Amino acid sequence: MANNDLTIVTAALTEHMTLPFVKNYLRVDNTADDDFIVELIEASRQIIERGTGRQLVTATYDWRLDGFSDVPMIPKPPLTSVTSVKYLDEDGSEQTLAADQYDVHVDRTPGEIRLAFDQSWPSLRGGHKDVTVRFACGYGDLDSVPSELRLLSLKIRLLYTSPSPRDAKLSRMPASA
Repeated sequence: MANNDLTIVTAALTEHMTLPFVKNYLRVDNTADDDFIVELIEASRQIIERGTGRQLVTATYDWRLDGFSDVPMIPKPPLTSVTSVKYLDEDGSEQTLAADQYDVHVDRTPGEIRLAFDQSWPSLRGGHKDVTVRFACGYGDLDSVPSELRLLSLKIRLLYTSPSPRDAKLSRMPASA
């Protein structure tokens, strides 16, 4: 799948863990470190998403491909929906593939797009990134994120209590830990 790229259209609106939940876990009862803890929550999500190739909380992406042969397996599982499949026709005009021309399989990991029965992919301009698939993926809200992925995020304690050149005061282990 050379020369393919993924662009976020709509980022997740929430994180996979809340600030109160993490503060309780870390046994932090003041607000002095709230901004830093929020950064750690975001960083832990990004690390898990990169490491697993999954999207934790629902987001929307555009996936640009050189042709339809690259389309079947959608990245960033779990796939929740495909909004559109657009392509550049032989004249270079953008067209939207009718939804009845393809089947979307959200029940598979990774999710898939397959050509519907008795259909054929349209002809393309034949250039670079002629196809754009817009799709939504992720587990939904933070309560739907699998517990094992949320538990992995709780390694956040290591980040919070590790010596950091950024802020030396955060390098102390909380007395109640």
